[in-house]
Amino acid sequence: MLTAVQWEVYLLMFAECGMEVYETAGTVSVEEEGTGRQNIERANIVSRVRESFEQVQQQLYAAYELMYQLNLEYSTKSANGGMG
Repeated sequence: MLTAVQWEVYLLMFAECGMEVYETAGTVSVEEEGTGRQNIERANIVSRVRESFEQVQQQLYAAYELMYQLNLEYSTKSANGGMG
């Protein structure tokens, strides 16, 4: 179960990437736990999804940084009358 603070952290994780979560915090019923092997498989899937999310997030930050640098270069050239 997520606490209110954990839910806010979850929402902020998506907000950092410019995304929004359109679900609200609430109570859901969870089916009975699976076998040990199923739990391991689920944990591996969750781990891979998190890794993928982190890679996408890093690529997004790199793209933002590149856009920022390109904007600075363009601004500098414009300020110098087009002379780099």
